[in-house]
Amino acid sequence: MESFLNEDIANQFARQGLGDFTSLWDLKLDWFEPVNERRDGWSGVSRYTLPGDHPLQVFIKRQQNHNTRQLLHPIRGVPTFQREYHNIQLFRSYDIPTLTPLYFGERRTKNNDQAILITLALEGYTNLFDWYRNIAPNQPEATIQQVLESIAHVARRLHDQGLAHYCLYPNHIFVRTSNTTANALDANPEIIRLIDLEKARWQPINHIRRFKDLECFMRHAQGFSLSHIHHLLDCYFGEGAVPGGKRLYQRLMKALKEKKQRLPDFYRD
Repeated sequence: MESFLNEDIANQFARQGLGDFTSLWDLKLDWFEPVNERRDGWSGVSRYTLPGDHPLQVFIKRQQNHNTRQLLHPIRGVPTFQREYHNIQLFRSYDIPTLTPLYFGERRTKNNDQAILITLALEGYTNLFDWYRNIAPNQPEATIQQVLESIAHVARRLHDQGLAHYCLYPNHIFVRTSNTTANALDANPEIIRLIDLEKARWQPINHIRRFKDLECFMRHAQGFSLSHIHHLLDCYFGEGAVPGGKRLYQRLMKALKEKKQRLPDFYRD
């Protein structure tokens, strides 16, 4: 099974001799970051410039026997990139800003499950950790609050659709650093993009999906100021009524207080 975003993208890859799964799998590229190995499988990502009249910066993610077990596939599982591709498409259908997929393909041999996912690089973005540490200190407070408000808005949109990210770390939230667009595929870039969606899923229990994501964000927001954490939460709960919102807010405040007591230097005052 394989599919390109559209015919133009398929032709652009084909002109480079990369029109099918085998050619993409065999493409020799350096790894962008260390390969992730688990059990008997591996998963890695490479950056590639796709030539053309309008060259594209893309990430090519390849994996082998890097599967996740599911109810319908309890033994062999399914490739994690299949889950991520499905969730990217799902998020985009609900207007939740994320990556732009260009290609997904998978094949099963006798002993190996292989998958490829290609996405457009987020040109002009950086992850929230780096943005907060390196860029925010030189920005007016109004700009910082605008970014936090955008994160709260995207999180509300996600949760109001019954979805949870389940890995909402600051380094999985990307912030736009440039007003210029990379190419026509991203003609209207959002301030915020969510990445790493392989664990995202439906969560029908309201307080679980909201608490899991918001508490996860707070638990990993090392170096963030308490005032900014409070501002993000106030914006999240201020966008309209949340079922059980008062109790949920109190639970988050309790978790924040306990974190501050255990690790006094984790958050800035």
